Amino acid sequence: MSVLLQLYVRLFIVVYGLYTFFNRGVAYTYLAEITWLLGIVLVVRYRKQLYLARDKSMLILLVLLGLNLVYMARGFLEYPVMEVVRDSFMLNYAGFVVIIALLKPFHKQILSGFAVVYTWFPWLVGAIFLLRAWNPYWNEVALFGGIPLFVYKNGDLAVHLLISTILLLTGKLQLKPRMYVLQIIITAYLFLLTATFNRGGMLSFLVGISVYFFYIRKTDFAKSIFRYLRLAPILLLIAVPLYTATKIEDKTQGRNTGLKQLEQNFTSIVNRNIEGGLNDNVLWRLAWWGKIIDYTILGPYILHGKGLGVNLSVDDDIPMEDDSLRSPHNFHMNILARFGLPIALLWLLWIYLIFKPLFKEGLTTQRLFYASAILAFLVNATFDVALEGPMAAMPFWIFVGLYLDEGAHEKLQTTLS
Repeated sequence: MSVLLQLYVRLFIVVYGLYTFFNRGVAYTYLAEITWLLGIVLVVRYRKQLYLARDKSMLILLVLLGLNLVYMARGFLEYPVMEVVRDSFMLNYAGFVVIIALLKPFHKQILSGFAVVYTWFPWLVGAIFLLRAWNPYWNEVALFGGIPLFVYKNGDLAVHLLISTILLLTGKLQLKPRMYVLQIIITAYLFLLTATFNRGGMLSFLVGISVYFFYIRKTDFAKSIFRYLRLAPILLLIAVPLYTATKIEDKTQGRNTGLKQLEQNFTSIVNRNIEGGLNDNVLWRLAWWGKIIDYTILGPYILHGKGLGVNLSVDDDIPMEDDSLRSPHNFHMNILARFGLPIALLWLLWIYLIFKPLFKEGLTTQRLFYASAILAFLVNATFDVALEGPMAAMPFWIFVGLYLDEGAHEKLQTTLS
């Protein structure tokens, strides 16, 4: 196998680890985009070795990527090139699916690298939270693009916690028994933190883990896990004091760590009568989504959307302190606003096809793991600007690629048998 591909795989794992550990803090290194570009070059170089999964979801994804190129060409006629390119990456990041297909011979190495990343992930991120609570100075330290290095997007944190939790429960992380228990405690601690600051992230974790447990509930493996879950109340009693001792404030949303805030976040999911910032955030999102529906499904942009390059918050007349937020806190609404209803429906069809195997028997535990992670990413992207940026988009599309490859392997095994 090519030395170039071997070197690229090492870079691939390192970059994935950096984004998992530091998230927004390294977004402006553009390492994800550099890794994407190098990967696309290698796809062209080794195209004869490329094997794409042959199913409808892959076909639709390739169609979406082709249409995105058309919209880029349209955008270049009206808006600055960099703004168009920036917006186009909401779908261009899907190129990682094709890159993963090229790296099929290295999947075991990639997954081993990811296991190392998620072994260290809770400890490093937990230490960063404690460091920020101990000295607020660490909330402001920035190395790249003026973004604080240690301030994590809490929705992304929740999804990575889900991935780490499933890997931990399935024995993919090589830990001694004592460290195993400690990692569960630190994971619970981090979940309480992310549930404090981001309800969408909290929901993405709960949905992902619930789907995973639902599908394995009848297996012998599940029975052993459920026995360990009896210890959950004890582990929470240990994690809660650590959580309450971590005093961190989110100045943007006006939320502080504490059991009261945590309770409000949980209850606000089903109770819309809570006053204050929590309800205001919901109304603000609904107002913007309503405008998008008005000018697309019910208006003049139904067929083609507003395109790439336009700052939607400005064009939609959404009050903002600055113009840094260009898109609504919902990836699906962003597609509808920029591409119009036909492409939005194509996107929804792709989602349906991706999860269609969940409604059938015989899904492998590995593919179920990928599906749970993908679902969590999509839930998070429904309430935040997530898949538009590399911190969530890179891992999301990587997991999609692994999921499709696992599906192709299943079909091959079925055919051979």
